[in-house]
Amino acid sequence: MFCGNCGKDIGDAKVCPFCNPDLGSQNSFNNPDEEDSRTVLLSGPSTSQPEASLSGAVSDDDSHTVLLSGVDSQQDPFASMNGDDDSHTVLFSDPSAASPEGSLGGQSDDDSHTVLFSDPSAAAPESSFGMNHNPYSAPSNPSYPPVNRPSQPAPVPNPSYQYQPAAPTPGFVVPPTGEPEKKKSKKGLIIGLVIGLVILLAGGGVLAWILTAPMRNYNKAMDLKDEGSYEEAIEILTDLEDYEDAPEQITDCRYLNAIVQIDEGNYEDARTTLTELGDYKESKDQLDRCNYLDAKKMLEDGNYDDAKTAFKALGTYEDSAELVKECDYQKASKLLTDKKYTEAKKLFQSLNGYSKSKDKIKECDYNIAKGKIESSPADAIDLLEDLGNYEDSKELLKQAKMNYCKKNKDYKNSTTYKYLKELKSAKYSGAEALYNELYTPKIVNVYWNTDSDDETTKKTKISEGDDAVLHFELANYTPDTYYFEVTCEVFASNGVSLEKDMSGIYHRFVYTLTGAPKGELKVVIYDKDGKKLHTATVQIV
Repeated sequence: MFCGNCGKDIGDAKVCPFCNPDLGSQNSFNNPDEEDSRTVLLSGPSTSQPEASLSGAVSDDDSHTVLLSGVDSQQDPFASMNGDDDSHTVLFSDPSAASPEGSLGGQSDDDSHTVLFSDPSAAAPESSFGMNHNPYSAPSNPSYPPVNRPSQPAPVPNPSYQYQPAAPTPGFVVPPTGEPEKKKSKKGLIIGLVIGLVILLAGGGVLAWILTAPMRNYNKAMDLKDEGSYEEAIEILTDLEDYEDAPEQITDCRYLNAIVQIDEGNYEDARTTLTELGDYKESKDQLDRCNYLDAKKMLEDGNYDDAKTAFKALGTYEDSAELVKECDYQKASKLLTDKKYTEAKKLFQSLNGYSKSKDKIKECDYNIAKGKIESSPADAIDLLEDLGNYEDSKELLKQAKMNYCKKNKDYKNSTTYKYLKELKSAKYSGAEALYNELYTPKIVNVYWNTDSDDETTKKTKISEGDDAVLHFELANYTPDTYYFEVTCEVFASNGVSLEKDMSGIYHRFVYTLTGAPKGELKVVIYDKDGKKLHTATVQIV
């Protein structure tokens, strides 16, 4: 009986004393469809037909190592095993054996064979047994007994031989007895390896994900910065603390965000940020720009005083000095629109000719004058005279002068006389009538007494023999003459005229008569044109 594993003659033993496999599990020749790896050592005096030795040996995915130590093997040990996809290692000990290619000539499918030749007289080394390729060999045996090659070729094991498993030699690992268990073991191993690899990769990915989080967040923040989403970038960079140049990037994002805030009109937040940034990049210039644009916005919104203060603080930045005046100009214009003419005029005058301030002053004067024509014509006249041909100022001036004369109906008032002369000459309505009313000569304050120096005593009777003194005043004379010419006639009681011509009488006249007879004494006063102005009488008793 030969060992189906090593090919040695083992007599009736159920366990091979050379390689220690259980002979019950060695019926590999009876299972051509199994996927396994075998080492078959064949000895014989001759191996003249190597082609036939494997011509029908392998059926399916098997791997065989065949050691042929004989020089003349007449039978093919794997004649019944020829099939598909096998891998064979054939060791031939006869150097004269046919070429290994020929030994496989009878194989029809995808087989892989390794053919080793050795000196037939040499002892088989451990490697000749194919221990590195035999899955059934003991893992740790340091050596094996010498192989006694028989002079005749070893008989080929009967493919139909069935043997029972024997107890394994201590320290020897008994392989699974069934092919399905082998397949399951291989598949389980593969599945386990795949699962382990997946777990390893997954665990490594999670670990890598965790370890690279700062880098990914930093890159995300940089992308947000490039997109102009500075506040979001700042939020992420703040969480990164000191990672890379995160603090510097935060500062730069704040700076860039402040610029965006300026452009968006968020001046308060931009001003706060830029003030905190101090000398960073062009923060000071941007702060000036922020304050400048904020001041312009205040000017547009009508906050003239705040805008003026802001422009003053900017000094010579851009056109800030000019815009200080613009603040006052626009404020004055608003006052003009609100009919606060006096305040507006004062502010326009402070601008010293800036823009159209002179025209605006005229507009203020015009409206102020219109409001004072009735209530304060003298002020209106002053303003309207300065306005010249502005709008309808000349017509309003006449109206103002007439109102003045009406308010100052005094023949002694030189201004009234002046205006009435102008108005009368211009044939302004009502001027002539008022002129005649004021400047038609009159005799006023007429009284009699006996003393020319007495301006208080008034008598209606004078004793005969006393001086009869007539006191009277001239009225409505023009201020440029202060008198007008009159004539007087004095009539005694007998109807005789005492005097007829009296000229050069001024505003106050005292006429003394001495020795007037008893009866009524009458004095008639005429103007230079002979028009009777007044008649004064007194009784002489």
